Amino acid sequence: MKRFIYNALLLLAVFIAMGCSSGENTATRKSKEEIAAERKKDSLALKVGVGQTINCLPAFVAQDEGIFDSLGVNVRLRHYTSMLDCDVSLRRHTIEGAFTDVKRMDYLNSHYKNLLLKSVMPTDMQWQLVANRLSRLHEPKQFTDKMVAMTRFSATDFLCDRMVDSVKLNKERVFRIQVNDVDLRLNMLLNNEIDAAWLPEPQASVAKRKGHNVLMQSGRGGEKLAVLAFTDRAMTDSRRKEQIDLFVKAYGIAQERINKGGRSYYRQLVKKYFNYQIN
Repeated sequence: MKRFIYNALLLLAVFIAMGCSSGENTATRKSKEEIAAERKKDSLALKVGVGQTINCLPAFVAQDEGIFDSLGVNVRLRHYTSMLDCDVSLRRHTIEGAFTDVKRMDYLNSHYKNLLLKSVMPTDMQWQLVANRLSRLHEPKQFTDKMVAMTRFSATDFLCDRMVDSVKLNKERVFRIQVNDVDLRLNMLLNNEIDAAWLPEPQASVAKRKGHNVLMQSGRGGEKLAVLAFTDRAMTDSRRKEQIDLFVKAYGIAQERINKGGRSYYRQLVKKYFNYQIN
């Protein structure tokens, strides 16, 4: 009798173990299927690099307020704080496009054979040369032996050249400090670790709010250095090209929404997406 009970319990344990195993296999298989489906969905989505700059704001709004969805375009925004990190993703083709500048785009196109970027539109972003209020800099000709935060081979490098040439300074005597993260660049200025910095919005407004001085600004004569660019690989793919066109359309709709929302709405968006308080 005892042997019968023992065998029955053993058989029951085997059935339970088989059931658990089957359930685990089903759950694992389902999880793998879900992961594969998500990967496929991600591979089909248009992936665009965005940063901590004001020209990316309409892209954030278009995503969060459902404008992309309303136009039927699946978009993944990849957020970078450093321009160089975004460049790496472009070179590896893990993103199809990015918000960048014409000088940086030209540099990448000339230095990397597997990458060809094309601008699809200029964006409304300017850079301002903001001097630390403690540095007592009031005009560009005072920049000899001063440190300026910028990014090499970019619009800010080009603007440094323009500033130096405008007052005929010795280029070797103006120290360009490469700081690719614009938030870090701002913090260095606020913490008095740098004499001046080329800043976009909203970082420039934050610096001005703290009492620092704007000495120069890009955009003279209507010049637009900031652009939205995509790889040639994406532009020559018919499905990607359709996605890009819809992205640009959604961006324009979001931009109009921001403009109509007024200053109060704009301040809320800057606080939400960039965590900065501006006037």
